[in-house]
Formats: sequence, C-alpha cells, structure tokens
Amino acid sequence: MKKWIFIATVVIVAAVFYSVHIYQSTISQKEQGQVKAVETAKKLGGLVEIISVDYYNGEAPYQVIKGINKQKKEIIIWVPEKKGQTVIRKVNDGISEQQAVQIVEKERSPKEIIKVKLGIENNVPLWEITYIDQEDRYTYYYMDYEDGKFLKRYSIQK
Repeated sequence: MKKWIFIATVVIVAAVFYSVHIYQSTISQKEQGQVKAVETAKKLGGLVEIISVDYYNGEAPYQVIKGINKQKKEIIIWVPEKKGQTVIRKVNDGISEQQAVQIVEKERSPKEIIKVKLGIENNVPLWEITYIDQEDRYTYYYMDYEDGKFLKRYSIQK
C-alpha cells in the first residue's frame, strides 16, 4: 500500500513540474514576441515611448503597439507575428475607443460591454468590441478604425 502512495505522489509531483514548465515556456514565447514587435515598432515607427502592447489573433496574429514617436505624436503600430505588412496610423486618424463603444451602444444596445481592443484584418485596422447582446450571447462586433463603419459581427452562445 505504501508503495502505491509513493508512486502516486511521484506521478503527481512530476505532472505539476511538467505543467509549470509548459506554462513558463508559453509565457516566455509570448514575451519574446512582444519584445521583437516593440523593436520593430521602434525602428519603423520611430517610437520613443511605449504606452501599451496588446495581442490580436484574427486571420493572422499581430502585436498592437501604441506609443509616442520622435515628433511627439501618438501612433499605433500593428506588427505581424509572422507574414504580413506592418501598419502604422496616428491615433488621431481613427475613432477613439469611446467613440467605438458609443457606436455599438447606439446600433446594437448591448447588455454589457466585455472588452474593446484594436485589431487588423486584411491590412485594415479595426476595433473589436466584445459584448453580451440582448439574447445573452457573446457577440464580436468589428468596425473600421478610421471611420467606424461596420465590417462584420458574429455571436456565440455563453
């Protein structure tokens, strides 16, 4: 009986250590992707200050970096993780997060806004607004970053 308890303990400890190793490897890869994207953004966009770095995984994965360039202008840079074009826009060239939320609230009357983030599809910068709709579904609403025009929407059950 003691032998089985010892074996079970060893297996559980090994599983925990293996899980921690996988988790750390995954986080390390994510951080390396962010570091590489920030370096690219600094080089291509002339960033001198980083405000935020976010991840977007649409048709292709992108790092979305918001920062201030050498001319003291706030810009957003969409850096592809693999293949794709790096896209740079001034913050003032698009609608704000608050404006994007107002458009969705006016057009869709969501019960609750869950998350708002920048993304990109087919080299078109966009806002992705995630919300709970009137039928209690998670809904993803995509609008053009520059003018707020509707691009697509889909819903899934909770």
